[in-house]
This record gives sequence, structure tokens and C-alpha cells, in this order.
Amino acid sequence: MAALYVSSIGSYVVQIAPADTSTLKTIASASSGGKGVKIEAMIATSTETASARDLQFVITLSAVDYIIDTITCPVNSGFTNSAVALNVLGNATKFLWANRDAGGNPYLYIPPGGVLKVKSLTTLNTGKVISVYAQGGELA
Repeated sequence: MAALYVSSIGSYVVQIAPADTSTLKTIASASSGGKGVKIEAMIATSTETASARDLQFVITLSAVDYIIDTITCPVNSGFTNSAVALNVLGNATKFLWANRDAGGNPYLYIPPGGVLKVKSLTTLNTGKVISVYAQGGELA
């Protein structure tokens, strides 16, 4: 297999609000005619002050949703100085199956036509949001 390189850098963002209940939200999509997308980093932040929330990550292929992992987003993650943003891919106990580059950094490939999605397993409190930011890009 020939080496795959990111040809154009992409930043992918999605926000989960109380009205989304447990609806899947798209983080990144790989076009059908391309070679796919590589996600090299992903964080989650939360303005939730009452409860940590479980976030479920899904890859959709051919209209079928496949759960790839579930991770807990702590209260105030990345929202206050005392609570850092949640490093989704670099988490010590989740996404351990993810590919690793030569430096040991985790990454995900989204195949052509695939979609990376996320949802909260419980409804957020009024006025609170969880944001997910992923960095990577289209493959050449």
C-alpha cells in the first residue's frame, strides 16, 4: 500500500446542545470519490457544570452506524482554568485501538464515503453545550 498523506488541512467542529438530546452529530465526512480523511487530533470541551456526560463516537458506512468508542467528558472540560479539554484520541483508557504514527500519536482514518459522528448519551442541561474539535485533513 502506498503511503497516505494529508493533502489539505481540515478543522472539523460540532456542538452538542440540549435540544440535540441523543442525536448523532457529524464531525467529519470523507467524500465518496476521494481517498478518505485522516483525523490526527480530537478534543472535547463542556460547559456542563452538574454532570459528566458520556460521548459516543460512531463511524457511518453505507448508512449503517458503527460505534467505535464511548468516552466520558468531565464537567467544565476546557471551560475553566482548572479543567483541561478532554483529549479524545490521546485518552489513557479509550481509543486504545487507534492507529499510532512513528511518534506514538493516535490517529483515525475515515474511509471514502464514511462519516465520523458523535452524540451525548444523555440530554445536556439547559444552556450547556459540548463542543468537539478534530484536526486532520483529506488524504492524497
